Amino acid sequence: LLAYSILDRKEQGFSALLKSFITQLATARDVGTRAKLQKRLAQTHLEMIKLGLAKGEVQSYLLSEGRRHIDAALQVVPDDRESLFLLGSIALRQDDLDTAEKSFLKAQVLGMALEKVLPYLAEVAFRQQRFSMVAHSLRAIDPLYFNTQPLLSSVAAHWLEEESSWPPRGRVLSWMRSSRALAAASRWAARRRAGVRLPASSRPRRRRPRSPAGSRIPPS
Repeated sequence: LLAYSILDRKEQGFSALLKSFITQLATARDVGTRAKLQKRLAQTHLEMIKLGLAKGEVQSYLLSEGRRHIDAALQVVPDDRESLFLLGSIALRQDDLDTAEKSFLKAQVLGMALEKVLPYLAEVAFRQQRFSMVAHSLRAIDPLYFNTQPLLSSVAAHWLEEESSWPPRGRVLSWMRSSRALAAASRWAARRRAGVRLPASSRPRRRRPRSPAGSRIPPS
């Protein structure tokens, strides 16, 4: 009963917030102000869904409204990384995987934190059955980030086939180095896939792996 009461209050709060944004949008004349309000509307719709306040047809309606508002916001500010990330999140829930992937990649190119984008790119790859890309995206995440995300940590442990602990003991430093290299490669690949032209010199250089003793392993 208490949980129901809390959810009811949250739903009322969101409804009031939506009404306020819609009222402001109806009277706003500045293009930038309208774009910010449409972004806030899309964020509010998505938050309601994340909290479980909408199911079935109501959820589909909120997603379509959120998509409409964020598309309008991006018409005004096409390089807003938060709006692109929001579009990717909505598109992912609508099973529009191509739009979701392109939006997440462009948000990453524009500076969105890798730890925020890569788990979503891993989910897109999973739904597209590109399983090698799932592991690639998870490996590129800073291992220290998993300390704050236990659920993601367990998912990564499964996909990366690590055993008793996460990160694996005795391999943290080497893994962090490889994680940073993968992150750099991921950023470079994202720019290529998002259509950003880059000089060949900007491509991350591949290093030969080190043996446990620290010497370079000669190429086979």
